[in-house]
Amino acid sequence: MRLKRKHLNWIFIYFLLFILTIEVIAFLSLLNNTVTQSPYFFEYKDGMVYKGGTDIPFTGVLIDTVENRIIEYNLINGLKNGDFVIYLPSGQIGVYGQMINNKNNGKWSYFYPDGKIESEGMFKEDLAEGLWTWYYPTGRIKEQGYFWHGNREGKWSFYDQTGQLEINIIFNNDEVVDFRSHKKLLSS
Repeated sequence: MRLKRKHLNWIFIYFLLFILTIEVIAFLSLLNNTVTQSPYFFEYKDGMVYKGGTDIPFTGVLIDTVENRIIEYNLINGLKNGDFVIYLPSGQIGVYGQMINNKNNGKWSYFYPDGKIESEGMFKEDLAEGLWTWYYPTGRIKEQGYFWHGNREGKWSFYDQTGQLEINIIFNNDEVVDFRSHKKLLSS
């Protein structure tokens, strides 16, 4: 009887090790994107995503890997709609925005690898629109200006890393119409 119990204990230990090994392999496969996130494979045709081998547009969340970055987005009838997120290899969010019918819409934010904001602004129908701001890794403003229908418009300000205004550039339909340097000239 004692031999039998000892034998059952070893079987149980081997079973637990087997399950643990499968879990570790599955986890590592996910990191290397060799395990699919869905029972489907997907086809991209004419700007839409379809369940592989069918003409059925996919609805749901799609997780994909491109250049060691995980991309996650929502699809409705094959078109990107809702949150769009790119995760950096570190797991930090690199890009976060909204999409409507495959077009960037609403606020978009871009991040440095450490998670600090790099730039942010609005899109409307896939074109930059309104105030956009770029930041240094320290959090200070680097550049700021307005877009109108995807073109730089009006006054754009550029700052040094200490926060001092260096240059103002006036744009009209993405063309420079005036330039003002605010740098103090060094006297000899």
